[in-house]
Amino acid sequence: MAFTAESYLQSLREIVAGLTTWVRKDDSTLRNSLASARAISPAASRIASHGRSIARGVVSVLSVLLAAGTVACSAAPAATQPLPPAHATGQPAPAPAIAEPAATPPLTEELAAPAASSSTAVTELDATSASAPLPATSEASSTTVVPDVAAGPDATALTDTPEAAPSTATPELPESPVVAVPTVAIGPDLRPLPNPNTVAVPPAGACRIVGGLPDHTCTPGLLNPRLNPAQLCARGFSTRTIRPPTSYTDVLKRRLMAAYGQVGPNPLTGRLWSPNDVELDHAVSLEDLGHPWSPLNLWPQPRRSSGVEPNAEEKDQVEVTVHELICADQSNAATYAARLAADWTQFRRARAPAVAPKESEP
Repeated sequence: MAFTAESYLQSLREIVAGLTTWVRKDDSTLRNSLASARAISPAASRIASHGRSIARGVVSVLSVLLAAGTVACSAAPAATQPLPPAHATGQPAPAPAIAEPAATPPLTEELAAPAASSSTAVTELDATSASAPLPATSEASSTTVVPDVAAGPDATALTDTPEAAPSTATPELPESPVVAVPTVAIGPDLRPLPNPNTVAVPPAGACRIVGGLPDHTCTPGLLNPRLNPAQLCARGFSTRTIRPPTSYTDVLKRRLMAAYGQVGPNPLTGRLWSPNDVELDHAVSLEDLGHPWSPLNLWPQPRRSSGVEPNAEEKDQVEVTVHELICADQSNAATYAARLAADWTQFRRARAPAVAPKESEP
């Protein structure tokens, strides 16, 4: 069976006519379907509307191709079937007939119009669905709706919020019981002892105790130039060999009490301050490499009987803890001593059991 250009065009006409009929068929049913889709999801409504627009576009394109093919066929000699001989009819053979352009199926204004945008289609559906109730079908109710993540007025755009940048913050470490502080200086090496009545001390009332700590301007703490960690931690070592005599410390205690304002009545007890209420304490204790006699390493620390907290009895326990730390890590002995001078209360969090009782201070 031979196919001519006209047969091809005829087939194309039939395709266009079929698509046109399909698009226009039962338009009210199509609108109801779109309304049902919109009730399920705004994205489903847009997909259905886009499908209808695509079908219109296909019909328009095919119609243009059909018209172009018809014009092309009219310009070429028509391929016609052989005519019967003239002698068979007794009439002259008619001239070959030129094929007339086939009538293109009329396109409605709705199909000829450009495809509407998805937003316009949804707007039209809103007006239609407002007056016509949606059919309640089991198919619509049983459809599983996948959340739409495309950007749109009715959709949640996941890309609107920028992803948080990876955190570069350093994670917090557990608080260490030991806090780094500046190093402590080494005290003078002087023999014999200076005169306790003339050795330099701060003026009366110039120093203050805050939070159980000495005034670091008056009592910064000093290290013993004649003692090293190996000697300190050797078996049989005793602070009695380096402790100043009471003839020196008793005089110096009264002078330092005046410098720290411990004169007159004690507001916590209502009694007058007494040398028995304080301990002439070493900021860096003797068993922790502290200087034995310098006023820069000595201060009048209140005892528990004075009503002050924290007090000298608590610091005595801490000094034993620091001694154990120094002997366990002799390379960092000066660091432990400096920390003790800066804030002895920090070592209360890491208190170790005493292996030997601490020798009492004057």
